[in-house]
Parts: sequence; C-alpha cells; structure tokens
Amino acid sequence: MEIQAEARGYAERVEREYGVAFRIRVGIHTGLTLLSTVGDRHRAELTAMGDTTNVAARLQSSAPAGGV
Repeated sequence: MEIQAEARGYAERVEREYGVAFRIRVGIHTGLTLLSTVGDRHRAELTAMGDTTNVAARLQSSAPAGGV
C-alpha cells in the first residue's frame, strides 16, 4: 500500500510536468523464491524466480491500474 501511495504522489508530478498518465499495478504472493544473478561477468542482474514470482506477476497483470 505504501508503494501505491508513493506512486500516486509521483504520478501527480509526472502528469503536471510531462502531461503523461502514470499508474502502477502491484501483485503480491508469498512463498519460496530463488534469488540469483542472471547473465555473465560483463552484464548481470539480480532476479527473483519461481512459482511465487510467477503468481505475483499474474496477480499484478490482473490488478487495475493504480491497484493491488
């Protein structure tokens, strides 16, 4: 809920300064997740993987813009 509150404040600034609508969706699911580095020594990023992450992503895509 705090993420959404912060995003609303940021969205007001983005709309005022750039005239662009900005909304985020949040999906929350709990469970075991693997956190690992993906890539090589030149370009790598930390990523979360697993069923928990996949379910959260599906819930996120089902949420309304600006919703959880």
